[in-house]
Amino acid sequence: MEKPLKIGIGVHGRFHAFGLAAGLLELGHDVTIFTNYPAFIAARFGIPAARVRGFPLHGTAVRLMERLHAFEKMPGFDALMHGWFGSWLARRLTAERWDATYTWSSVSKEYLECKRVAGARLVARGSTHIRRQWQLLQDEEARTGCIIGKPSEAIILREEAEYALADAVIVLSSFSRQTFLDAGLPPEKVRLMVSAVNVADFAAAPEVVQARQKRLFSGEPLRVLSVGTFSHRKGALDIVAMADALPPDRFQFRFVGTVADEAIALAEKPHGRIKFIPRVPQGELQQHYAWADVFVLPSIEEGLAAVLPQAAAAGLLVLATPNSGAADVIRDGEGGWILPARDAVAFGKKLTWIDSHRPEATDLVRAHGSQSRSRDWRDAAVDFVQHCKQTGIDEKPAD
Repeated sequence: MEKPLKIGIGVHGRFHAFGLAAGLLELGHDVTIFTNYPAFIAARFGIPAARVRGFPLHGTAVRLMERLHAFEKMPGFDALMHGWFGSWLARRLTAERWDATYTWSSVSKEYLECKRVAGARLVARGSTHIRRQWQLLQDEEARTGCIIGKPSEAIILREEAEYALADAVIVLSSFSRQTFLDAGLPPEKVRLMVSAVNVADFAAAPEVVQARQKRLFSGEPLRVLSVGTFSHRKGALDIVAMADALPPDRFQFRFVGTVADEAIALAEKPHGRIKFIPRVPQGELQQHYAWADVFVLPSIEEGLAAVLPQAAAAGLLVLATPNSGAADVIRDGEGGWILPARDAVAFGKKLTWIDSHRPEATDLVRAHGSQSRSRDWRDAAVDFVQHCKQTGIDEKPAD
């Protein structure tokens, strides 16, 4: 192996940071995570506590503010909270010399404005370009008639400053990357690192795949699953529309996850066709993937939805929008289909096709099994290291 890299990861939460760190550690690199999680929680995600520097006071404050809806009531307060974490992160990262740092957008500004103490300074953006994100959510507000949480102007300005200051911005899907190119960032500055999954946690056992094939072939009602947050950003309106339009004797719908405040009335719609199951620990998700035949995700705005590689690893046929990052997870027409955003009719037609073409659907499940283009975090870590080297670790020595 080449000389291990010393890498500092700064994240206000967990996101994909812990998965990537696990992959980097598996490759033998020296990784430290700076987060607002307590260090002892890291062990739950396979990261030694000694590799974590926690700022739990910030995490506790954020959760309290979320319960009080402070971010919605006080525009710009989110920027103050991010700046608080950003200042803490800057002090910690500048105290050491790194070969590369990987810090999350919206909390990186203070660090990036400091005198350089790292080789490659990479910024993680888990969603689309922030101005495109704002516009997509604004358009969805107009469509649904509901108030949807959007980034404040203060956060938008912070992120745009970070995009400019960083050596490179890492995005998780081709769709997200295109939004940065559309915003005028040079192609060499916007790097693609497709998100991954712990394949072993979600891969369907042979008997699960066989049971799915048997259900499909026998003509039982098609089991349609969605996982995550039931929100307008994730296409809640379209999930309900497709469920209401399809005959109940042919389709069963299940949603596993949190219902956002903005979508509670939609989820409680009289005579709703969707069975809602509250959020479960990640370790319990596999049983819900095993229940299903098809996975749907009509997202309006994402970087790359973490549930997509999970569903693909579980061997499900996937119906999702390009906005969800689906093009980097499935091949259209093979492991599933990529359908337009805000088009519940297109989703309904494809579900109807699956129902009326059971032999073909069974063959697709058999062909792709439980390993449909699934990347694990070691794969993502290899890509990340390559991005570090391309950015020029050795060309940017510490001052």
